[in-house]
Amino acid sequence: MSARTAHLKTVNVISDRFALAGKAVELLGYGGEIIANQRWSESKTSWAGLGSVNRATGELRLPELLSQTTEQQEFWLRLKSGQDVQCRYSGRTIPVTSGQRVTVITLSSGSVGMNVALVNHSTGYWHPMADLNWCVHACLFRSSSWLGTFVLAVAGWMAIGFAAAFCFTAGAPTMKAFIRSQPVQAFFGILIAALPTPPGAHDRGETLVLVIALFGFFLLVAPPLYALVRHRRRNTRFREIVDALTEHINQLAQRAL
Repeated sequence: MSARTAHLKTVNVISDRFALAGKAVELLGYGGEIIANQRWSESKTSWAGLGSVNRATGELRLPELLSQTTEQQEFWLRLKSGQDVQCRYSGRTIPVTSGQRVTVITLSSGSVGMNVALVNHSTGYWHPMADLNWCVHACLFRSSSWLGTFVLAVAGWMAIGFAAAFCFTAGAPTMKAFIRSQPVQAFFGILIAALPTPPGAHDRGETLVLVIALFGFFLLVAPPLYALVRHRRRNTRFREIVDALTEHINQLAQRAL
């Protein structure tokens, strides 16, 4: 935990400790008065593309100029202890003004601490100060990405391919000896006897070949299927954690109000 967060523990007015995603989480609420507030916009421009020249007409097409504007806000909070705390963030503005009494709620997990909400006692409302999806992803539980899902499926295919290549090359003699062993031959005999003869087939051996083909098809489908199920479960778990954290922040904000 940072020295700043450790110091704020001595002046916090409310706190909430709980476990989330298997990690210890603490919400600290420290109150004071807004003594300075400033808002501004920052614009960034960039070129998209390289441009082109039409040789037939001589027309010159310049790269496209893109502009992005981001809202910025900074305010200073004077705590009851007399300490002044700077709060700065971008992407959104919070309706506060100098002289108002507020409580800033900070999320702490391990060595990470960040401001997540502001309670305005003068208006009776609370406002988010950070994207909780990003907070959970950075501090508690990483959501599954499509790139990670694709890499997991490819890794499964590669593992199956390497295993198959070993069985057909370096492990071929061992595999042949294994297949020809009496226990395996007895197992295949029982399996063939238990399998039905499909319509149009000459014997039950063809059914065994079909079962082996279906098993091979399952091996090919299993890695992406597992990756998709894992992707869905992790994202569902991620949403549950975000909702639980939002509820804890809301409860703490209501206590502060």
